[in-house]
Amino acid sequence: MGLSEQVELMVASRTHELVAMNSMVELLQSCQVFDEAVQVTKTLMPDLFAGTTGGLLMRMEQGGLLRTTVQWGKQQAYPGHDYTDRDCWAIRRGKPHQCEVLDASQDMVCNHIAPIPGKHLCIPLIAQGMTFGVLHLGVDAAQAHDWENRREFATSVTEQLSISLANLRLRESLEQQSVRDPLTGLYNRRYLEATIERELSRALREQAALSVIMLDLDHFKAINDDHGHTAGDRVLVQVAQLLMDHLRGEDLVCRYGGEEFTIILPRADQAVALQRAEELRALVLALRIEIGTGLEPLAVTASFGIASYPQHAETVEDLLTVADDALYDAKDQGRNRVRVAQLKAS
Repeated sequence: MGLSEQVELMVASRTHELVAMNSMVELLQSCQVFDEAVQVTKTLMPDLFAGTTGGLLMRMEQGGLLRTTVQWGKQQAYPGHDYTDRDCWAIRRGKPHQCEVLDASQDMVCNHIAPIPGKHLCIPLIAQGMTFGVLHLGVDAAQAHDWENRREFATSVTEQLSISLANLRLRESLEQQSVRDPLTGLYNRRYLEATIERELSRALREQAALSVIMLDLDHFKAINDDHGHTAGDRVLVQVAQLLMDHLRGEDLVCRYGGEEFTIILPRADQAVALQRAEELRALVLALRIEIGTGLEPLAVTASFGIASYPQHAETVEDLLTVADDALYDAKDQGRNRVRVAQLKAS
């Protein structure tokens, strides 16, 4: 092959890489959630690094294991495997790690790499103080002449990918903060009001039932006064966890405010909601909450109000109002009980 042909091939290769890089960046910028970005990398990585061997390991959650999400070329030894940070020298060191494999006994080869003879490079995906995974790239002896260009391109890809992943994680975190109660982890009132509108519209469209349970912890102020706000917070957290553990996957539980919680039960009529509320009341009654060494665990009770669509109300505002009214009827009648809203006027 003549020199001019080599130059043409090199230019064509660099042009392909540039186009592929721009395509990746554009797609990543269009992603709304982290998982979409992972899917983009699975689709594009083999084409970005055509003619090489390699793989991408991603950390799917903060502090979690590294999972092989895509591999290409000869690097097909460990598909689907999970790894710890100790399995990759680049992750352990917090910077790129390069090695050359001469034989299977070569030292300093990461455990996630099949020891294929040739040059290997691992680059950690790090941005905004977070490590998202690691990119592995390898070439055999026949491709070694182009190693420097490959390494530079891999570095550029990793930088762009890391920034995009960090931005998506930040966006998800901010969105979660805007709709989650920071103490209990439950959805907040803002999220509830948006969701119940959607669920009520679906119930109307499908002519299905929809129920709301409002519950309020009894004598909660006395808990704060007698045992302190830390104990009160523990009570709220424990009750929130109990509610999450004993509801259907499609149900939604929110912290409505203070010591009051709201549960949305899609496709559940009054009878189902009443049964569910009685079960939850008994579970709360049986709950014992540790508040400190040497102190007696706290026992708590809760009062419940139920309203169902369509018999009690037909709008979101009315449904929440009559459920709240039923809750305060339960309070007035002695607490630790369940009350159903009055039927709406014909």
